[in-house]
Amino acid sequence: MANSNVKLRAPRQFTSPRVRVPGSKSFTNRALISAACGTGKATLRGYSKSDDTEVLISALEVLGVGFEEQATELSVTGSAGKFSPYIGDINVGAAGTSMRFLTALCSFVEGCAVVLKGSERMHERPIDDLVEPLRFLGADIEYLGTRGCPPILIRGVGTTSSCLVEVKG
Repeated sequence: MANSNVKLRAPRQFTSPRVRVPGSKSFTNRALISAACGTGKATLRGYSKSDDTEVLISALEVLGVGFEEQATELSVTGSAGKFSPYIGDINVGAAGTSMRFLTALCSFVEGCAVVLKGSERMHERPIDDLVEPLRFLGADIEYLGTRGCPPILIRGVGTTSSCLVEVKG
């Protein structure tokens, strides 16, 4: 796979997404993060009910995001970008997408002190390509095992001092 650089910019404002999600855990997790950052209530229809999505839903709940399940729909009450600080462990199991999304999210929730961990295999998967750019933005992240891999301790720092960073992709 060729290396390329991706430029990320912080959103100017958070919106309330309305999304019909294909039954993919990857798409569902992306929709969950979007809805969690949004304002008001978002409804996901046709979302994936996988272990990976349940892990992310549980983690977002401890960060103050509200969920209500009805038949094939999931209502998400967004935080408008203001998440509740959480102190404790979050175990994502083998959910790599959740590990990455939560690493970025928890880094900028002021007052968070989260140990993100997972399965034995997860602790062998590199995450430094995400952690290093987040550190550049001011994140306080510490490797608790093998350097470059989970588990990691994240101390939420609140808002970032910079809005532009290059990420290898």
